[in-house]
Amino acid sequence: MNISTLHTVWDLPAPWDFDMMVSRSHNHLAVVRSADDREYVLCTYASSDPAPVQYVQTILHGMNAAALPFHIPTCVATRSGAAVYVHNDGYRQWVASLTPMRMGNHCSPEDTTTAMRAGIALGQITMQLAHVPSPSTPCPTPPLGALAQIHPAVSNPAMNVHVAPLSVDRVVKLMQIVEECQAFAIRAQQLPQQFIHGEFTPHNVLFEDDVVTAVLDFEQIHRDARVYDIAIALSSWCTFDDTYDRRVLRALGRGYCSVVTLDAYEREAMLDAMRLVRLHRFLRTLGDYQAGTVTKVHVERAAAAVLTYESWLKRRREEARFDVHGWSI
Repeated sequence: MNISTLHTVWDLPAPWDFDMMVSRSHNHLAVVRSADDREYVLCTYASSDPAPVQYVQTILHGMNAAALPFHIPTCVATRSGAAVYVHNDGYRQWVASLTPMRMGNHCSPEDTTTAMRAGIALGQITMQLAHVPSPSTPCPTPPLGALAQIHPAVSNPAMNVHVAPLSVDRVVKLMQIVEECQAFAIRAQQLPQQFIHGEFTPHNVLFEDDVVTAVLDFEQIHRDARVYDIAIALSSWCTFDDTYDRRVLRALGRGYCSVVTLDAYEREAMLDAMRLVRLHRFLRTLGDYQAGTVTKVHVERAAAAVLTYESWLKRRREEARFDVHGWSI
């Protein structure tokens, strides 16, 4: 794809300047400065299929962005009115999108003030997503509990774990966790369902002076149990080992519950939802390893995260349950 001609795709003043950014999730990012000094992020996707990006943008445009006190990454429409640009250069098909640059900084996960405000922001997104109609096209992201659909290389989670490059005792423990999480995933289907962000982590929230300015990366948006979104956030913000700081869990949860009313069943499911979230990350890493894109070290780290949480849960479950049920107090 020839980036020098992209000013003909979007109706923005030319000439444009480009600065390449660090790529993430196999997508390539660049900062675009148009002639009026406004900045945008150009994303060129690793996948040649525009459907996943179009799916996400359909949902984002279905939200009432004006009701949110921060920005979400809705794409700038091309001259033809499309959310994404699709170009075939004769060798491959390219998919690209352009979104306004949002300023801000990432927070420290240990900061309870920003954790509280991040929780409020997630709650506001949850309330917006609850009312968005489903697009007519299939969702590209499976539910978190569909463990056999996490990665093309992981078609049988128990068997994949069985042959993982780990010690025998770790394999045995992980296989038991897979079995128990599969049972939990079935129960979680009875919890309130809606669209969820799917990757609400500190890397995807921008702040200025402790105020949320933008929430990014909705690429994992899909319909699922509502409880998974706050479980993903807690798994990313909190450390579950001997350095566990319950103030962060309390702050983020209370912020979220100041906007969203979780029922008693969701609160009771929270710690097991966090367990499944960690297993989900491990299986995705294991799939990448079996596909040859990451090393054994990545698998070991992901397994350690699952097993460390498992050990923490055995010691602190009742204390953490008390905190979760006290979020609205």
